[in-house]
Amino acid sequence: MLAVFAAMPARAETAHHPLAGRIWSTGDGAFITEKRLAEELLRGRYVLLGETHDNPEHHRIQAWAVATVAARGRPGIALEMIRADRQLVIDAHFASRPNDIAGLGAVLQWQRTGWPEWSLYAAVVAPVIATTGPLIAADLPADAMRAIARGGMAALASERRTALGLDRPLPDALYTELDREMVASHCGKLPKAKIRPFSMMQAARDASLADGLLTAARLAKGRAVLIAGTGHVRRDRGVPMHLARRGNTDGIVVLAPIEAQPGMNQPEAYAAIFASAALPFDFVWFTTAIKRADPCGDFKAR
Repeated sequence: MLAVFAAMPARAETAHHPLAGRIWSTGDGAFITEKRLAEELLRGRYVLLGETHDNPEHHRIQAWAVATVAARGRPGIALEMIRADRQLVIDAHFASRPNDIAGLGAVLQWQRTGWPEWSLYAAVVAPVIATTGPLIAADLPADAMRAIARGGMAALASERRTALGLDRPLPDALYTELDREMVASHCGKLPKAKIRPFSMMQAARDASLADGLLTAARLAKGRAVLIAGTGHVRRDRGVPMHLARRGNTDGIVVLAPIEAQPGMNQPEAYAAIFASAALPFDFVWFTTAIKRADPCGDFKAR
C-alpha cells in the first residue's frame, strides 16, 4: 500500500525499539500475548492480515497467523497480490500438481509482477494448501482498473458492479478520505485530474478484495483469510467496510503488522500515520522497521 510507505519516511532498522515484537489490542487498550491473539483469530470467520509488502517480518507474522487458523480446520485464503483473472491459472496448476506451492510462482510469472519474492507468500499460503483449502486471486483485473480510470464505476459491467456491491454509490466522505490518501501516497505530486479516478480504483480494489475473501470462505465452507496491504484492511474504509455493505458485519478480525518508528513509543500515536483518530485495526503487531529509500525521492528529483 503506497500510502503507508509515503507516510513513513526512510529510517534505519529499529530492532531495539520498545514496541518491537509487542501486540496491541485496540479494543482492550492494552498489550496482549500471542496466545491471546491466537484465540482471537480463531474466533473470526473473516481474518484480515495486513502487511508492509517489503518487510519479511510481516510475512512471518502472517504465516504464523494463517497456520494458527489452519490448525483448526480447512480455511480459504485470498491474496491481493494476484489479480482475479488469474484464478483459472491457479486452479489448473493445483489440479495437475496438488500442493506444488513453489511451482505456482513460476506459473504466475511472479518475478514479473513487482511483488516481493514468491517464497515469502508461499510460506503464508502453505498452511491452507496443506488442508486443501482454496486459494483465491482477489485483486481487480487490470482491464477493470483501466476502465474505472477512464469512466468511473459506471465503466464496469453492471453485473460486476452488483457482484462487488458497487451498484450503490459509495459515501462522498469515503472519497474525500481516499483523495487525501492518493495525494499523500504520491508525495503530493499526483495531477488533480487523476486524484478521483485513483480513489475510485482504490475503492473498487477494496471491494474486489472483499469479494475474494467471501469467495474463499464460501468455498472453504467456513472461515477465510485475506492477505493484503495494511491500508486495504483498515476497518474504517477498507475491506471491512465493503464486507459490511454486503451484509457481513460479524466475525471480522483485523491484524496489522506495523513498523515501530523512532520516537513513537505509544501505540496510540500510530493512528496519525493512518490519518485517523484511533488505530483502524483490531490488533497491531509492532515490528522492526527496515531501511528503505525515500519513497518520494523520485518525485523530488523531477
